[in-house]
Amino acid sequence: PQPTIFPAPRIAFVNDRDGWMLVADPPGTQCQAQTVRLYRTSDGAATWQLLDARGIADRQCKDTLAFTDPSHGYITAGDVNGPPIIYRTSDGGLTWTASTPLPDPPGFTTVGAGVTLRAGPVANFGSSLFVDGTGYGGGREVNYIYQSSDGGATWSHSATAPQDGVPAVFLTPSRWIQLVFG
Repeated sequence: PQPTIFPAPRIAFVNDRDGWMLVADPPGTQCQAQTVRLYRTSDGAATWQLLDARGIADRQCKDTLAFTDPSHGYITAGDVNGPPIIYRTSDGGLTWTASTPLPDPPGFTTVGAGVTLRAGPVANFGSSLFVDGTGYGGGREVNYIYQSSDGGATWSHSATAPQDGVPAVFLTPSRWIQLVFG
């Protein structure tokens, strides 16, 4: 069966057949809560199966979805009043575990009311995971690079991106780029 989709889903494929779709319900005020449904396809999106995904809390809005192989996936979650967390699965999306909140990087303090971090999609390079965290505050956006060496359970600030407001794209554990147009 084809799922009913509203608003736009987040989709991740690891090859031409295996993919996942995260369908988020409308969020609560200030992203305090949002329920989601997770679907999986193994036939290149011809059909989708609703998963009985467990462990994804209603709190916070779900922002990005990334799978790095048929078993390992990540969902970022955040709101305007606190730090983001990253859910991880190692069984293809059936069970999820939340990370500790991303810590504030040097020179940035989460104060709420929109002065918070938002996490982008997770990049997996074997024993190292990376995520771009955008900090909003003081009239500017700054991108901070976070790394996890324990499978996404905890995250630490690794670097500050040179270009404000431009998410990093991770090519390798030691090489990432920011694409600036204009």
